[in-house]
Amino acid sequence: SIVNGTNFEALNNLGLVHRQLLVVLNDNSMAIDVTPGGMAHYLARVRLSHTYEDLRKTTQSILDHLPVIGRPMGEALENFKKTIRMQISPSRLFESLNIPYFGPVDGHDISSLIELFQALGDLDRPALLHVYTRKGKGFGPADTDPCRFHSTGPFEIRGQSVEVAPGPRSFTAAFSDAIVDVARTDDRVVAITAAMPDGTGLTAFREAFPDRFYDVGIAESTAVDLAAGLARKGLRPFVCVYSTFLQRAFDQIFQEVALQGLPVTFCIDRAGLVGGDGPTHHGLMDIGFLRMLPSMVIVAPACESEMRQALALAVRGEAPIAIRYPRDVVRNGRIDAACEAGSFEPPHGLIVRQGHDPMVLAALGPVLDRALDAADRLEEHGVSVTVFNARFAKPVDPVLPQAVAAGKTVVTLEDHYRMGGFGSAVLEAVAAGGTAGAEGRVLCLGVPDTFVPAAERASQLDAAGMSIETLVAIVLANCDVTPKSRSNQTL
Repeated sequence: SIVNGTNFEALNNLGLVHRQLLVVLNDNSMAIDVTPGGMAHYLARVRLSHTYEDLRKTTQSILDHLPVIGRPMGEALENFKKTIRMQISPSRLFESLNIPYFGPVDGHDISSLIELFQALGDLDRPALLHVYTRKGKGFGPADTDPCRFHSTGPFEIRGQSVEVAPGPRSFTAAFSDAIVDVARTDDRVVAITAAMPDGTGLTAFREAFPDRFYDVGIAESTAVDLAAGLARKGLRPFVCVYSTFLQRAFDQIFQEVALQGLPVTFCIDRAGLVGGDGPTHHGLMDIGFLRMLPSMVIVAPACESEMRQALALAVRGEAPIAIRYPRDVVRNGRIDAACEAGSFEPPHGLIVRQGHDPMVLAALGPVLDRALDAADRLEEHGVSVTVFNARFAKPVDPVLPQAVAAGKTVVTLEDHYRMGGFGSAVLEAVAAGGTAGAEGRVLCLGVPDTFVPAAERASQLDAAGMSIETLVAIVLANCDVTPKSRSNQTL
């Protein structure tokens, strides 16, 4: 991540600091995937120019030239610089920032590293230690395929190989197939990622359309800037990124895309709760910070067919659009069948189950499956609810505030923080329509105002108040079933 702009900003300021601080540049030519860009290529050339013996000698040279009692710091650093000046080295880059550079050294030589850390701990100024490592070293399969093993599920070790049981189809896999198909029908489609072609499902796209694929490294802001420029020239860029990492690029989304009204599509993977990846990776804020941007459309497909419809909508549109989907199994079957009816156009959602009681479960995205399960369970209690597939977090379908105005209770479900999310948008629409005093009301279900610890995704959703049992209990506690209330057969 040395190519990330904030790192260079920090280094630029570090040269002015008058205190001990050690920066370790762990150089293995990898981030999550192979590191792209000019800086990476330069460091790769440096790496190839050094043998193991070179690294060993460099380590010894550093230890020999670091200050000992009575030797001035400046003299020691100058002597060390002279020993590396004639070599191919990135020292000049860091020295120009007034940061003493040491290395490169072998990052797998633990005993030597301990000596170096102890010695460098006596410096009275910031310094950078450049270490070479190999991602996956020590485990054969990971050494051979480090991208695959950056983040993997359970696997079985069989000697020098591993066996991973094929899991059910994921939203990432559904997106991967869909964007390749869209690109085959429209040569304006290009895909951009920030060091995550595999994690975002773009590996197949990269193989099929290498000239239409861009990996900017861990630099999400640059990804959005690049997309804006390509859109301005008439292309249809898809920025594919995890929800939590998209937060880094908010200023560019505002300034370069939304303000310009450019047709950039944000394909937001890991939107919602992410299970074991924990609080740093939950995608619980994207609706909140994107829906405030004028002209932005926010879509949450509930199934694979809607994923394809969302991508088709994005290609034919002339405004920015965000498509959010979770790290989860894509549940097709009954949801696909229920969602095939009607056109896929904002702001319109879809009634997937018509009820007779004045209660609407309005689900955004794949939590629709839970709403349908709750509706089945409620039938056993003699309660018939309407299940509504919202599809769009922005704009809000006007039938929802209209239902509230008609005296119905609308329960919103979303895999997002309640604060600022889809439910909040529905409440705003109700208030804007002047129906806040009507007999109807809105109950918002979503992730509460807390950081959610790592756990299984299903249990996280349950803990957030969206278990089937909780949904049933909420409806039963708030459903006034009377003959009069059953008279209106629409949403």
